[in-house]
Amino acid sequence: MCNDRITTLELKAEPASISLVQVYMPTSKYQDDQVDKMYNITEEILEEERKGETNTIKIGDWNSVAGDKSHRNTAGPHGLGRISQRG
Repeated sequence: MCNDRITTLELKAEPASISLVQVYMPTSKYQDDQVDKMYNITEEILEEERKGETNTIKIGDWNSVAGDKSHRNTAGPHGLGRISQRG
C-alpha cells in the first residue's frame, strides 16, 4: 500500500523479517481529512505486520514542530514550547 507519501520495504531475514515504513505526512496547510486519511493508511500498513515474525521500523517526516525548551534531557535542547496548528 504505497502512495506518493508512504513507501514500504520488506526485507526477508532470519530470525525475523524487517519492514521499513517511510512516511512523509502532510503539513498543517492540508485539510484535517487528508491528514486523517494518511494516519489511517499508515495504521493499516502497521496492522498488516505479523507480530513476532516482523520487526517494523517507522521513519519519516511527521511534520511536527520542535520547541525550544528541553524536557528532562529527553529531546536535547529542543522539544517543548511550541505547538503546530494541529497540536
